Amino acid sequence: MELYENIRVAVNKEGFSIRGAANKFKVHRRVVRRALMNAMPPERSVSAVSRPKLGQYELVVRKWLEDDCNVAPKQRHTGTRVWQRLVDECQADVSVSAVRVMVKALRAEIDLPVPTAMIPQIHLPGKSADVDFGDVLVYVNGEKIKAKMFAMRLSHSGKAFHMVYSGESRRVLF
Repeated sequence: MELYENIRVAVNKEGFSIRGAANKFKVHRRVVRRALMNAMPPERSVSAVSRPKLGQYELVVRKWLEDDCNVAPKQRHTGTRVWQRLVDECQADVSVSAVRVMVKALRAEIDLPVPTAMIPQIHLPGKSADVDFGDVLVYVNGEKIKAKMFAMRLSHSGKAFHMVYSGESRRVLF
C-alpha cells in the first residue's frame, strides 16, 4: 500500500514517467500503471493446490490423525511416519514433503497441536562450556601409548580446545 502511494506521488507530483517510476522503485511498468489506476493494491489470489497422487489417501491419513487424539503425544504420527505407512500399507507413490504439508494442514483442521520445531537456547559468552576427560591412543616416538585427553567446547561460539596428558594430572605429555 505504501509502495502504491509512493509511486503515485512520484508520477503525479514529482513528474516521473512510468518507466522512470518503475526504475526508481524497481518494479515492473505494469505495477506502476496499476498504482496509478487504483490507490489500493489488488488482493492476492491464492490458488488451490490439487494433489492428484496424494488426494486419494487424504481420508486414510485423516483417520490416522484423528485416532492420534486418543494416544500419548509421543505415540502420535509424524509426517515422516505417515509417509512410511502410506508407502508400506497402501503402496503409495508420493513424496515425503507433500505428505508433511498435508499432515500439517490436516492437523490444523482436526485441532491437533502442531509440534514446534525447536526451543532456542541462549548461551552468553564466557558463561558455559562442555568439558570431558577421557582416554585416547597416541603415537609417541613410534610407540602406541594410552594417554588422557582434556576436551572443552565453548557453548557460545562452539570453539573447541583439546589437550593430551600422560595421566590425570597437570603434567603435559608433549
